[in-house]
Amino acid sequence: MKSSQFLVVRYSDVFLSAANLRSIAKAAAHLGISQSAVSQKIALLESKLSVKLFDLTTRPLTLTSEGRKN
Repeated sequence: MKSSQFLVVRYSDVFLSAANLRSIAKAAAHLGISQSAVSQKIALLESKLSVKLFDLTTRPLTLTSEGRKN
């Protein structure tokens, strides 16, 4: 498995929690990790995939068109 594929699998719970709960803070609480850790994992995923997954300027959190595809 390529490292980018491994990273996606490893952080899929973070992505799915944030997407389903529509909040970094709620995803962090659900996963039992810090908001910073959620943000860092999402940023790393976005970097490895070369796409923006979330529009971080909206509340509640929304997926970008690329985020909805992935």
